[in-house]
Amino acid sequence: MRLTLALLISASGMFAQMQMPGMPGGQRYQPNYDEVKAVLGLTDDQLAKLKQFQQDKMAATQSFYAKMSDKQKELNLLLESNSADPTKIGTLMLELQTLRKQPAPGGSDVHEKAIESLSAEQKMKLGKLEEALKMRNAADQATQLGLLLPPPPAPRPAGAGPLGTIPVPPPQPKK
Repeated sequence: MRLTLALLISASGMFAQMQMPGMPGGQRYQPNYDEVKAVLGLTDDQLAKLKQFQQDKMAATQSFYAKMSDKQKELNLLLESNSADPTKIGTLMLELQTLRKQPAPGGSDVHEKAIESLSAEQKMKLGKLEEALKMRNAADQATQLGLLLPPPPAPRPAGAGPLGTIPVPPPQPKK
């Protein structure tokens, strides 16, 4: 459990601080939502609101796991000390157990807020995307069997290397 918690905390920190190599000023990677914006007909204001919901969820999730991590560190210190207080250890263990039983914050709340921000027409279009998502495994399997052709690769930004946004250095002359 400690390892899982440590991995979750470090992964969330890495994603929060992820920067793309070669981007000026160390700008953070920003996903492109042009396709969903076009399919659903989202306005710039709606997209900004949806992004803010996600940022709020990430902040709440990081805070939740940081609290759990702090409690675990405190418990570990008590367990390693020579003068361990059994009452404090028991209290921390119960607090940790309570936290572990709680779902991470923001999941369904963000979904509900996001849906509420859509117009009736956009909700209908979203339903079509949901149906397409349900067919994803079948489409992947049909592609593997040669029944469907794979979709063309997504267009890359200008100047991007063969792996997308990771710049590829020019080949070095052989000596």
